[in-house]
Amino acid sequence: MEWYRRTNHTAGQGTLSMQEQTLSRRHRSDALIVSFGIIVAALLGYIGVITIQRVAAETAVQSAQPTWGTLQVASLNKLDLDTTSQLRHYEAKIVLKNTSDKPIEFSPGLQAFLVDSTGARTAATAKFLLPDTVIGGEIAAGATWDGILDFEVSEQAAPTVLSIQLDAASANVEAKL
Repeated sequence: MEWYRRTNHTAGQGTLSMQEQTLSRRHRSDALIVSFGIIVAALLGYIGVITIQRVAAETAVQSAQPTWGTLQVASLNKLDLDTTSQLRHYEAKIVLKNTSDKPIEFSPGLQAFLVDSTGARTAATAKFLLPDTVIGGEIAAGATWDGILDFEVSEQAAPTVLSIQLDAASANVEAKL
């Protein structure tokens, strides 16, 4: 009985009664359950976002087929070696067809790449063109552009793929060499 009087008497002075302590424990327990639920929901939401991003990335890879053109490499000729830079001159005769319903702009120095056996990408070069020679330009819908592109590739590597990149949002057209 002494304990009961003491807890009731001191309840107003900062000490909690048994009933108040039980309620306080329930509130803490409820708060803990709610906190745990929030953490679980956040974790499941995060996992859901990761899953959605992964599925979206896989879909993008599967649908990354070029719809704007086709590429044929008629020939790839291995030419001179620059002994100072150890770069080999390659000349590629290509046929690029615009299969879209709109004209496209073709700038070989910005869009044509030779990928070598090390995975390095080398842009086409104008170094071997005659003065005042322009290559590339607009390719009308359904039309083709054929011409010669020049590349310089490390002597230690071998060309494996010729790739044309229309723009950052389009899939590349490629031809294995």
